[in-house]
Amino acid sequence: MPILSFWLNPSTPLNITSLIFWGFVLLVFLLYYLLPKWQNLVLLAASYLFYITWDWHFALVLGIVTCVNYCIAHLLEYPHRVKSAKAKWFLGVGVVTNLGILSYFKYLDYLVARLEAIVPALSSRFNILEIVLPVGLSFFILQSISYLLDVYQGQMQPTKDPLNFALFMAYFPKLLAGPIERARLFLPQLTGPKIVDNQIVAESTGRIWVGLIRKLAIADIILASIPKGVFKNPAQFYAPDLLFWWLAFLFAIYNDFAGYTSIVRGVSGLFGIALSENFRQPLFSTSFLDLWNRWHITLSAWLRDYIFLPLSRAMLRRNPSGKYLPNIVIPTLVTLLASGLWHGINPHYLLWGFLTGLVLVIERIITLKKPKTPRSKNDSPVLGRVIYGLSIMWLISLFVGPPFLLEIPETFQFWTHLFIWNSAKLLGLKYTLKPILAIILSFAIDYGQFGANDDIFFTKWPLWARSLSLALVLIILFLVTRTAIDTPFIYQEF
Repeated sequence: MPILSFWLNPSTPLNITSLIFWGFVLLVFLLYYLLPKWQNLVLLAASYLFYITWDWHFALVLGIVTCVNYCIAHLLEYPHRVKSAKAKWFLGVGVVTNLGILSYFKYLDYLVARLEAIVPALSSRFNILEIVLPVGLSFFILQSISYLLDVYQGQMQPTKDPLNFALFMAYFPKLLAGPIERARLFLPQLTGPKIVDNQIVAESTGRIWVGLIRKLAIADIILASIPKGVFKNPAQFYAPDLLFWWLAFLFAIYNDFAGYTSIVRGVSGLFGIALSENFRQPLFSTSFLDLWNRWHITLSAWLRDYIFLPLSRAMLRRNPSGKYLPNIVIPTLVTLLASGLWHGINPHYLLWGFLTGLVLVIERIITLKKPKTPRSKNDSPVLGRVIYGLSIMWLISLFVGPPFLLEIPETFQFWTHLFIWNSAKLLGLKYTLKPILAIILSFAIDYGQFGANDDIFFTKWPLWARSLSLALVLIILFLVTRTAIDTPFIYQEF
């Protein structure tokens, strides 16, 4: 049957939209509640088993990173070394070690290839290493660094339980692509009682359904519909095509990542462990800063707390004026360049980071000169205001977003062809019907969440409405699995 061939593919790792993954979750769930005294051990074993299905070498890297950070955290704290000279030295060793591991796997091949291109004579001495980037490495490295910094700053004591720390690092719902959890918030959940009542089960199941709809019925449909050449060769297309398909891609990448987060938050809730919210209807943002605070929330918070705020404080100590231009420009640009570098060392990611920071700087300067108008707390979402905000974000994304997806030459081709309004090639219903329906579905979900300020607003509906919605969802998923291409989560590309 087509539906089974789509959901059950034994040639792939434990993809979280496959039936194999849900069978795995069910088995872990049963063991978790049958062995209450060994719950954390069950989750740890399940997490490493899950990671091994991707590649056992990945699990080895994760184990090394876990041991290194567990030991260094204790060196920071014992005996009473918080913020001492020795603690600062150990912190430096820990941060450099984590960044070194990340750089080796994520950047070394690229740098060697560029070096050989610049100096051809070196090509006989260096072979491309073809290093495989462990899935999720970028995420658990940031968790490790935040753990060391929190211990160093005295915000928490290092955990004395190596099993709990290993589970914090390897916990399979968040392992591949976050959310980027803080140890001081996650670890207490492993030691306290885990309560899972009917309400939590309902909420968790609701989040799983929302995630599956976002991934399978929205993101996959759009990604499978986007013409292959429209972004790889933007010079062959004109503004109408580029504008529509860029909007479609925005909805795809948003629902892909938000769908993943919703699924894993739901799975984790079944084990009585709450994961952080990572998306809050970002396409309904009222400003670019608001968008930044609603998109990939845990990464934005990490960059804010460990790069932007320390750098801002250092700048303010030199000049305490909040309107001093370097105080506005430098911390923002450095933070966003770091975000671009985290995604990849390729120049187009750095260009994306620079442009994103530039827009935030310009917006901040405009805000300082603009009189503040208080906003009513009872200001309910209005469809017109939402569409206006989405339009503004879309227009800004046409300037900021392309370098995130395209190499620099293709980025400039994309921008150039936005001003060429020749006839469209790819806007007939044959190409656009499915993406348009997927965008409408995405908008409906977000509008419901935004209006109710609740990501599972439908759980408060009457039973008949929920039953009807569930039946419609099952029909949609069945139709999608017969026609759509199972695209990997976009996080796997970074």
